[in-house]
Amino acid sequence: MSRTSRAPIRLAIAGLVGAAAAIAFSAPAFAHSTITDSTPGEGEVLTTLPAEFSVTANEDVLDAAGTGEGFVLAILDADGTHYESGEITIDGATVSTDAIVGQAGDYVLEYRVVSGDGHPIEGEIPFSWAPDASAAPLPGDSPADPEEQPQPISAPIETSGPPEWLGGAVAIVLLAAGAIAAAARRSDEQD
Repeated sequence: MSRTSRAPIRLAIAGLVGAAAAIAFSAPAFAHSTITDSTPGEGEVLTTLPAEFSVTANEDVLDAAGTGEGFVLAILDADGTHYESGEITIDGATVSTDAIVGQAGDYVLEYRVVSGDGHPIEGEIPFSWAPDASAAPLPGDSPADPEEQPQPISAPIETSGPPEWLGGAVAIVLLAAGAIAAAARRSDEQD
C-alpha cells in the first residue's frame, strides 16, 4: 500500500481519536444539576427568620406534573422533630417553603428536588436558630402534625458526574480507531 493510500486511514484514525477526546473532555457539560444557593446557608446562625427557606439549583428544576410531587423541603430540629408546613413553591431553579422552626437550637433543612435533567438532588443544610431574647414566640414553636410530615431524607447529596453512556461512547470510538489501525497495519504488511 502506498503512502498516499494510507493517508485516508491515518486521517480516519486521527478523527476518531479526536472525537474520543472531545467526548471525554465534554463530560462537565453533561453533569447533573447541583444546589448553588440556599436560605439558610450551610452552618448559618439565624437570629431572625427569613420569610422562607429555599434551595436554588444551577438550572431550572423539573416539575413536569406541575404539582411539586417528589420535591421535599423538610425542617428538623436536633431531636428529629419536623417543623415544615409541607407546602412548597417552585419558581424556576428555586424551591421554597415557609420558614418555620421551634425553640432555639440546631436544625437541618433537608431537601429533595428533581433537576432539569430528571435526576434527583438531595441533601441537607445544617443551621442554628438563636433568636434575640426579646423575640416574640413563633408559630412554629409547635411541631408539625406527624400525619402531614414527609419522610426524612437519608441519602447523601448526589454528586455531579458524567452520564453513564459517556464511558461506553469513548470505548466504542477507541475500539473503532484500533480496528482501523490494525487494518492499516495488516495492509502495510501485505505490501
